[in-house]
Amino acid sequence: MSYVNENIKVLRNRMGLTQEKLAALLGINRKAVGSYEENRATPPLDKLNRLASLFGVSMDQLIHHRFSTESPLFEEQAPEVPTEVVKEAPALIVEKKKPFSRTAWIDEAIPYISYKYFDKYILDEDFPQRLDDMPVFRFPFMEKGKSYRAFDTPVDSNLQEGIIIGEECDLSSFKSSDDPVLVITQDKGILLGRVQQDSVWKISLADGRNLISTNVKEIWKPVGFFSKGLPKAVPDMKGIAQSINALKMQMDSLL
Repeated sequence: MSYVNENIKVLRNRMGLTQEKLAALLGINRKAVGSYEENRATPPLDKLNRLASLFGVSMDQLIHHRFSTESPLFEEQAPEVPTEVVKEAPALIVEKKKPFSRTAWIDEAIPYISYKYFDKYILDEDFPQRLDDMPVFRFPFMEKGKSYRAFDTPVDSNLQEGIIIGEECDLSSFKSSDDPVLVITQDKGILLGRVQQDSVWKISLADGRNLISTNVKEIWKPVGFFSKGLPKAVPDMKGIAQSINALKMQMDSLL
């Protein structure tokens, strides 16, 4: 049995709200609230979600639990009523969970190594002391206690021009084969490849070459990628057909 209409009035009174105030919070007029409480209309789903959130109850409780039969305890601890008037109800109500802890995450500046600094980064032994002078990149929700760095994508990679966020690691950090990896090599520069495991872990590059550990100066596990440009539009079938016809005409003119 549904007690939603009765519960709206009971819970509104418990929170000390007038019909006008509740109507303002729901983005509707006072007559609509009156029709809900007098069982002349049923609130739509979005308004039910908003009501459950305002009253601090679940949707199921709002509809099926009869609040008029219980005595409210600790009324002074009732949820604080927001003062801001909203015009639209939220589409979803997220259940309350354990408070989020910020201690496990960082939002700090990540040194950004652009392509023009690749050679200095690889060859200059004192370069790490100058990282504070480099531009920085910010990426939220990075795990604490780990080292991160941002690099331009290597020019010989298959990725379009962009920025790779890497977490410093070693090959043992990879759980499976074919994971992407960014490697800093003393002789071949900064390369993007994939981790492979045969009898031992190794790094396979796009051109089929394999790197052995003695060639590798640093290993970074990609945890994010940002493109510097928008993707190219995919041609539609009409455009493809026009291109084919134009090519045929060129071929005919050569024959």
